[in-house]
Amino acid sequence: MFNLTAVRVVFLLGAIVASPAWGQSRAEGKTGDAVRLPVLADFDVRDSAPLEARSGPGADGTKAIVAGRRGVIDTFLASPAAAGRGVRIAPNRYGLPKTFFREGHALSAPSTAQPEDIARNFLRAHRTLFPLTAPEVDGLRLVSQDGSGGAVFLAFHQTLNGIDVFNGQIKFTLSATGEVIHAGADEVVPELHLSTKPRLSVEEAVSAAFEKIGMAAPALSPVALTEGKKGFRNPRGQRFSPITAELAIFPMTAASARLAYRVFLEAGSESWYELLIDAESGDLLFRHNLYVHAQGRVWQQSPMDTARQLVTFPSDWLPAGGTVTTGNNVDAYLD
Repeated sequence: MFNLTAVRVVFLLGAIVASPAWGQSRAEGKTGDAVRLPVLADFDVRDSAPLEARSGPGADGTKAIVAGRRGVIDTFLASPAAAGRGVRIAPNRYGLPKTFFREGHALSAPSTAQPEDIARNFLRAHRTLFPLTAPEVDGLRLVSQDGSGGAVFLAFHQTLNGIDVFNGQIKFTLSATGEVIHAGADEVVPELHLSTKPRLSVEEAVSAAFEKIGMAAPALSPVALTEGKKGFRNPRGQRFSPITAELAIFPMTAASARLAYRVFLEAGSESWYELLIDAESGDLLFRHNLYVHAQGRVWQQSPMDTARQLVTFPSDWLPAGGTVTTGNNVDAYLD
């Protein structure tokens, strides 16, 4: 007999592996909208603007900073503390350790301290590799702490004056005995200095966000939200999620950033955008569509059939009882 429960579990695992960014599914009942907006490609100003046009140090200065950090990593790897000991460090684009671990061993001794304190102390002890100031280490916001299989996983967010740095996370894996097994930084900007007072109001930023996706800026009607975010009713109707906006710091180079508004705007049945709007100029810094469409092979009737069709999903037509093969060739049955 066909075991539905087993393959449902396999599908969930396969879908997560095949599409880790698939955080939103297509909203029901929206495909019949009278206005269907074009789906815009993702955008990142750092991929299009010349380095010298960005805020902060010029091209030569930024290259020197990254080169210096990579040189520090090379020096550490050649030192007695790391050479021949299986230590591996892969730098990110800002020259900071994106991956830092030791093959078959821990990076630190066991500790009975709290996991959060272990991680912060590790950063203080390795300030040459993670050149954060003492206030920056203290100001890291603990985002998550999870335990699984005897390990503890922590994620911190870099902040400045209580505002998160966009994608500015530092992550750790600890053993059950409090050893640091792995550490790594995303788009963290050490020794960051900039004004966190915006020139634009949140309403002006949201209006700019509409303009950046080709829609006329509507009259905004506030709604109450939690966690300090500003919210507005979506002008496209109650079926669409409220618009949210909050201040964020957008890294531009290894040593500079811009104050921005991070806006989430659901514009259509296939477009739910995360946008970073410059809080000084209203320029678009970043745009990402939260809808991610994956492809898979589908049994439309039964997994006992031999014929399958390649489709893009989430798909409105997919019937209950369909079976999906994800991009990793994992078969599953949907009910």
